[in-house]
Amino acid sequence: MLSNNNAERERHASRLKALYNLRSALVHNGNRGIDWTSANAAQQYAEALFYVALDRATLTGEHHSFSKELAKASYGLVWPLAP
Repeated sequence: MLSNNNAERERHASRLKALYNLRSALVHNGNRGIDWTSANAAQQYAEALFYVALDRATLTGEHHSFSKELAKASYGLVWPLAP
């Protein structure tokens, strides 16, 4: 959702995966070794995705259609898809 450039998508996906792993360590293992930088990065991603969805997503559509479009875009297609 944040970019149609595949190299940027890969960078975002890698960073989000690392942040999710930190979240999982906290939630499932009680590991409190999360720094403010990582917490702030997760918050910034959440807010950026929220604003992109509000700006570009068709909010009148069904959730499963939105999810299918995002899944296709995960393999390199442009998002949002042209009408």
